[in-house]
Amino acid sequence: MYYLVDAAWWLMWSDYVGFEDGSEARGSRPNEIDNSSLLAPGSTAKLRPYINEGRDHVFVLHDEWELLRSWYGGGPALPRRGITQGSTAVVELYGLTLKVYRSSDLSAAPVEMNISKAATVRELKEMACKEFGVVGAEVKIWDYFQKKPYALLDTPSKQLEQCQIMENNDMLVEEKDAEGKFNLKKNEGVGVGGSSTYSSGGNQNVVTSTAPPSQKGVVGLQNLGNTCFMNSTLQCLSNTPPLREFFASGDYEAEINNDNPLGHEGKLAGSFGSLMKMMWPQGDEAISAVAPRGFKYQMGTSNPMFAGFQQHDSSELMNFLLDGLHEDLNRIQDKPYVESTESDGRPDDVVAKEAMDNYKLRNDSQIHDLFRGQFKSTLVCPSCGNVSITFDPYTMISLPLRTAQEEMQQSYSVKMVYYDAADSKWVKNNLTVSIPKGAEAGQLRAALSTATSIPVERIVIGQILRSYIYKFFDDSASLDFVKTGTSTIIAYDVEYPKAFEYDEQPRSAYSRRAAAEPPKVDKAAMVLYFRKEESVTSTYITSSYNRTMKALYGDPLLFCHPKETSPNELYNAIADLLGKDKVNPEMFQIRVADAFGKPTDNHVVDRADMKPVTHGLKPKLHLVVEWVDWAKEQIQGMDGVQGKDEPEGVSGATPPSPGGAASAADENDDGYEDGKLHLKQCLELFSTEEKLSPEDAWYCSKCQLETPVNFPLDDLDLSTYVLEEPQSENGQ
Repeated sequence: MYYLVDAAWWLMWSDYVGFEDGSEARGSRPNEIDNSSLLAPGSTAKLRPYINEGRDHVFVLHDEWELLRSWYGGGPALPRRGITQGSTAVVELYGLTLKVYRSSDLSAAPVEMNISKAATVRELKEMACKEFGVVGAEVKIWDYFQKKPYALLDTPSKQLEQCQIMENNDMLVEEKDAEGKFNLKKNEGVGVGGSSTYSSGGNQNVVTSTAPPSQKGVVGLQNLGNTCFMNSTLQCLSNTPPLREFFASGDYEAEINNDNPLGHEGKLAGSFGSLMKMMWPQGDEAISAVAPRGFKYQMGTSNPMFAGFQQHDSSELMNFLLDGLHEDLNRIQDKPYVESTESDGRPDDVVAKEAMDNYKLRNDSQIHDLFRGQFKSTLVCPSCGNVSITFDPYTMISLPLRTAQEEMQQSYSVKMVYYDAADSKWVKNNLTVSIPKGAEAGQLRAALSTATSIPVERIVIGQILRSYIYKFFDDSASLDFVKTGTSTIIAYDVEYPKAFEYDEQPRSAYSRRAAAEPPKVDKAAMVLYFRKEESVTSTYITSSYNRTMKALYGDPLLFCHPKETSPNELYNAIADLLGKDKVNPEMFQIRVADAFGKPTDNHVVDRADMKPVTHGLKPKLHLVVEWVDWAKEQIQGMDGVQGKDEPEGVSGATPPSPGGAASAADENDDGYEDGKLHLKQCLELFSTEEKLSPEDAWYCSKCQLETPVNFPLDDLDLSTYVLEEPQSENGQ
């Protein structure tokens, strides 16, 4: 069993104990474990969508979780089991969230249960019996899809996934009546108009709405749990008139090839045809929404990659589905051997027809009649100049959106912050810049300099996590692990960037992130955090409680300040940065903090103290700003004041990515809108001439070997190249 831990908490703990590199502890002891950010709103067990390992959470083993919780407390515990998907072992993040009703009290709200998709009917029954306090022999478990008894789950060893139990599926615990009998029967209306002759065991599509559609064929497909990719593909094919008419009319049934070893015994075609009949009924039947359960089950049976409820690519499913339908409907029973067709200088139309005729000797179906095309591939030998032209079949084209060179680039979203002294205000721009994949932070700095015209020697780059700067990047730092959703890359225009990269407590003696010694400059690197008091509601299992805590908010501000200074001078400098001529030192207080924004003590820096700081400021100093009560409301109505307790907007236009266009509204010489792709551009990229790499090298049949090799015909002796002595014919 594996347990999830919030990634942000894990990062703070790793820093505190030096877990990643074995260095000594640094920073502050983290608070209790808080996994609430991983949960869906209103749930104590269901995870929110699209969380990723490393970005949002990490996995720990059971013993490790128990140890961490004994040290720090908190939760909730989020155990997940390992399962097999096809030939791959994975940790099952989401499982199935089921809404379980009780037959003796159907008016009550259902109980939410989270269970593995690999769990069996027996395991679900045991969980439900424990929840409702009933005995297993006294109840039955029903698939209560659409709040109707859809299917009785009466095979204890069968997995829920095999029973087509879906995310948010309604389930029913049927209890015996007063006479000790079970009375429920399967709803006879389920699957009307769409029961496939090739399905069994209740593997049917289900009508979920009989309201009249706005027009024929406008039928919605219910999301069965991460099946948007499948539904969008089905809607595209459903609205391809020749294809849907072929299937909805039932004409496909006469062409099913049950014996094709490359097909699916006609079951995939039957399942698709059943769905098309339901979406395009021949009579006056009113259907406006369908749950494609039968088709989903058959897709998972035909290709285990599509089993379960993981996200997939629509084009992958489309490609597999068209190929699978073709093989199920292939008119060729015995496929002959055919050779590839070469042009040999003949006209294209002659070569193309010959290639297609040869292809149809092995592949001939209604699917290919509708979707088949040919690629013309031209290869030129760089040695002899021979030109080879071939025509290859296809059913769909995957078009590129970027050139091969652009594919080698990595784009980064960066918030660029600088102080505009002329207008006495801070400016924040959201930028997207591209650098080569695997490049270090120095190249990102250079790209930011190009995009903003800020000198590269004035730019410092950091990573923000929950309103504190988790780390600064020197030029040699790797960017491989900063593509996260819980943190933000932020860059500042400062006088001495190296002063911010300096770290008094490097993670290890060999760290390349931090300077070995502080830079010898007369100013200190100042990191300014904003902190407020807020009320937080924490939920754990079935209980919740309120607490008041101090929390950081907004983006930090960075600036350089003379080391020889007094607290009063520091207050005045900060007041000008927060809002020149609008903010005065009486409106806020500052505390010295650690790198995570936690004050090192309860001491408030005295704003009236004019004595010089003994020995001057440290090379790098973290400060926390807290507004006094009377100033909190006053600053809300002021423009150009930093640190207001509100979502901060981003000023200025976003500069284009390197090589990009300046405005999406302008048109270039080709008549295309800059910043937008046109289909013709994608086709042009697809057909662009390119030089083959050594891995894709092509053998030229016309080239001759020009290097002679002396091969003796008599007295050939290879004994020096043979490990063992030659043996005579009798083995001696």
